[in-house]
Amino acid sequence: MAEASELTPSVSGMRRQRDLGLSAALQMPELAWILAGFCIYLAAVPLARQTVFPEVSVALFWFPTAIFVGLVARLPIRCLAVLVPTIMLAEFIGTQVFEGVSLRTVWLWVLATTVEVTIVGLMLKFAKANRLLRPYDLLKFAIIVPLGVLVSAAIGGLAVSITFGTDWIAGFRGWWLGDVSGILILAPFILTIRPSKTVSIRRVLEYAALSLFTLGVALWIFSTPSSPADFTLRAALLVPMLGWIAMRFGVAAAAAIAPWVVLIAAIAAANSSGPFAGTSPNAALLVPTQAFLVLTCLTAYAAGTAADAQRSAQQRLYQQATHDELTGLANRRGMLERIAEPPPVWPRRGVPRALLFCDLRGFKQINDTQGHSAGDAALVETARRLRAAIGNQGSAARFGGDEFVVLLEGPDYRGDVEQLANRIVEEIGQPLDPGVLDLRLGIDIGIALEPSNARHSDDLVIQADLALLAAKAADAPSTIYYTDVLEERVRNRAETEELLRKAIENGWVQAWLQPIVSTQTGETIGAEALARIFTSDAEIHEPTDFIEVAEETGLIIDLGAVVLRGSLDWLAEQSQTRPDIQVSVNLSVRELCEANFADRVMAELSRRGIEPSRLILEVTERIMLVPQSPAVDTLESLKSRGVRIAIDDFGTGYSSLAALRQVPADIIKIDKSFVGGMGTSDFDDAIVAAIVHVAHDVGRSVVAEGVETADQARAIASLGAEAIQGFYYGHPAPAELFEFTTHPDMLESQD
Repeated sequence: MAEASELTPSVSGMRRQRDLGLSAALQMPELAWILAGFCIYLAAVPLARQTVFPEVSVALFWFPTAIFVGLVARLPIRCLAVLVPTIMLAEFIGTQVFEGVSLRTVWLWVLATTVEVTIVGLMLKFAKANRLLRPYDLLKFAIIVPLGVLVSAAIGGLAVSITFGTDWIAGFRGWWLGDVSGILILAPFILTIRPSKTVSIRRVLEYAALSLFTLGVALWIFSTPSSPADFTLRAALLVPMLGWIAMRFGVAAAAAIAPWVVLIAAIAAANSSGPFAGTSPNAALLVPTQAFLVLTCLTAYAAGTAADAQRSAQQRLYQQATHDELTGLANRRGMLERIAEPPPVWPRRGVPRALLFCDLRGFKQINDTQGHSAGDAALVETARRLRAAIGNQGSAARFGGDEFVVLLEGPDYRGDVEQLANRIVEEIGQPLDPGVLDLRLGIDIGIALEPSNARHSDDLVIQADLALLAAKAADAPSTIYYTDVLEERVRNRAETEELLRKAIENGWVQAWLQPIVSTQTGETIGAEALARIFTSDAEIHEPTDFIEVAEETGLIIDLGAVVLRGSLDWLAEQSQTRPDIQVSVNLSVRELCEANFADRVMAELSRRGIEPSRLILEVTERIMLVPQSPAVDTLESLKSRGVRIAIDDFGTGYSSLAALRQVPADIIKIDKSFVGGMGTSDFDDAIVAAIVHVAHDVGRSVVAEGVETADQARAIASLGAEAIQGFYYGHPAPAELFEFTTHPDMLESQD
């Protein structure tokens, strides 16, 4: 049973409500509560009459009223419009059918009960003592109930005195004592009962066994004759038994069994049976019996609220430890615990699971350009969209940063997994702030399947992470499933990363130089510095072996710094004999986005006394694919200080002309893929000629890469390109082996 705030109907339920012509202020679950309370009240009246002391016409334990008190305290105030008439009708039927009260005085009974229920219920609600979450709440409850019943007891005393011919004081006392004891004992059950999302069969059986045993003990105590001393000892057993139930299972569990124990005792006392045999059920016995029963129950309830409060605090701490504060999703610890707990039937029935590791693309740019508050908002929105995409199919977690994990249990294997992955991609790809800023995120997804890929939860995590690494390495947002081939590739990547780290730490990185030749003079006018790794065992690694991994891991920054320093050291050595020689150094977007990168380059030049114009920094057209990047600004700063800029591999990107317009380039380097086809491909001839023509029209000089034959060299020279680079004029070599030569064939081509 849910508390009032949780009694919110579904959309379909609200529609059914309207279809039935019900008040818009009242919802179907609330009506169900009221109807159930009405039926239970009428059933409880004859049962409660079994606790009436005939001599004084007073109930030891009048609990029907507690049912409606609990409902008034729990349900929203708007329910009073229906609840109050229901209380009046229930009381009218109860007094007429079971009490035989005349129509002349029945209105006093109805009035007293209605006033009592309304006053006590509202007092509990406004005092926030209607949930009994803490011992303090129980204390407020125990104070409010006796005070709240005073007004109704005054009216009820009059009704009792008229109906049964007693004096008003006796009627007042009897009404107050019976209703107070009933509310104090039974109302906590109405106030605290709540649904459980997870039900443990073991705990249910344990609770059932303890409850039945407690009821059995109560029946034994109150059904067998005993001396006062024996009865006291026996009755004392009930306190620890109810207390144990309360501490073990909470106040709701204790409040569910305690009223039955009290009812057994009350019936025995009213009928002078068991330990009460031979006694007269009069006022002298009434008060101490009520006091004992009420104090026994309240003691158990106090233990229950204390235990509940402790468990609630532990749950809050666990919630904090296993959930992400920002998004509300599970965190790394929470999800790993979930993954480590296989479905109850796994692996006996082979229930499949899918684990999706997700990483956002473009998140860093949002943080950098819009601020961390915008980044946090993006993460919160991503979490919301993940929940929407997943629905009730699985659970999501934020592992940290911009990495999320989704666990899918029991899917219809790849069909369901692929649909879910597509929904996630679609949801995340929507604008973050439609109509304001067209900010969008992409997402990479790595997927591992159980049991087809993994038979153990640890393997599932590793494999999904490997798949994500492969997805992140792609140029565009990707969804990749784990395979054995992928594992081998990732293992090689890890080995390459380790090689890179060792090479940078141990000085194995070298700047090898490839000559650049003038088409006008045939002389070497410069060189391009290319990274090589020369290991301790004399093994040489070329950029194709490690550049991609260096970019992915960020090691490209340290690698580039080593190559830049080595290139400038060589250039400084040539300053005395060849003051006009130039060196070209390749840069990544990561390097250009580093804070104060331009200042560091200028400091390196100044330290060696090198003119900035002798340094050429090469970038590819990919720089245009990074929106709102500071890379172009960095290039502008370097160019304004005299450093020359070249666009490398021109023609192979998606934005060649845009790069030509936006990148402050001095030099265009034609990619070797076009140069290699010259003389054999009319298309390549036309492309190269067009690039040279456009470059010259916009004031850029041209260097052709990948020249491997004399015919290619002559063809390039004939088009007017300023310089040539390729194996025809020299392979990359260590700085100490670099040679400056003149190539007469260039001069011949001019003739």
